[in-house]
Amino acid sequence: VALDCQGSGVLFSVAGLRTKLGLTNVNIKATAVALDAGLAANDATPYPHAAIVALDGAELVLSNVRFDNCSSLAATRSAAADSAHTGYGSAVFVAGPASARLEHVVLSGNRAYASGGAIAAVGESVRLELIDVNAVDNSAMDGSGGAVMFAGTGLKSQLEVTRLTASANTASLGFGGVLAIAIPATSGVGTISVTDSVFTNNAAQYGAGIGVLPAPAALAAFNAGNLKLTGMTKVGLSLTGLQCTENTASVAGGCLFSKASHAAIAIAGAVWRDNVAVFGGALGGVFTGYPPLPA
Repeated sequence: VALDCQGSGVLFSVAGLRTKLGLTNVNIKATAVALDAGLAANDATPYPHAAIVALDGAELVLSNVRFDNCSSLAATRSAAADSAHTGYGSAVFVAGPASARLEHVVLSGNRAYASGGAIAAVGESVRLELIDVNAVDNSAMDGSGGAVMFAGTGLKSQLEVTRLTASANTASLGFGGVLAIAIPATSGVGTISVTDSVFTNNAAQYGAGIGVLPAPAALAAFNAGNLKLTGMTKVGLSLTGLQCTENTASVAGGCLFSKASHAAIAIAGAVWRDNVAVFGGALGGVFTGYPPLPA
């Protein structure tokens, strides 16, 4: 089955506890890419939301699905636009409490104006599982997570990535050319793991492979002096068997960059080579206020 994701609406929206949407052997693509690489932040033109949206306790299961050239572009970066989640996750957007499982899925040429070029998962008790996913040439135009943005809160939130193959994904103005992970200050997060994955030739400002950053509320509170490091809840990230090759960060962290002081990152079985950055060709981190960093 082939579906056209070019247009002003959402192809599938699933909401409600015990509501489930399953798609198998489906191709979702845009007949034309609704994207101007030079789009100004204050451009007034409206753009579509994600192709598939899951929220309010819903469950999304995708198997052997392909997304090509979908777009989720926000007219502005205003608070109103961000709260409506426009510009996040052009292929799949998940707002907790909800879950999504993607297996044998291809994400190619998708664009989001804000964050999560192809996939964005945000909010309380959000769960995202990626198994044998291939992400190629996806982009977060004005945010983080060239292919995937995860910003879950609460101990029921979890991100599990297994055998993700990613190349030519970009977040040129933010964190995580492939994957951005936003860490909350005090609510904690459940499992966050990346296993046996291969990242090649991706690019970002910070962390061309993976960028770890404080969630916006945590960052604002910390910078304002209203939150001390000792009051933050430590969050564990497990990176096992990650191969990072020929990725480029324009500032820091050719493979991995962390700005979240309360993120405890365990790395095992890694092969990182020929990655490039001005600071930290493979690994970089900043753990106190640093104004040039994007929020």
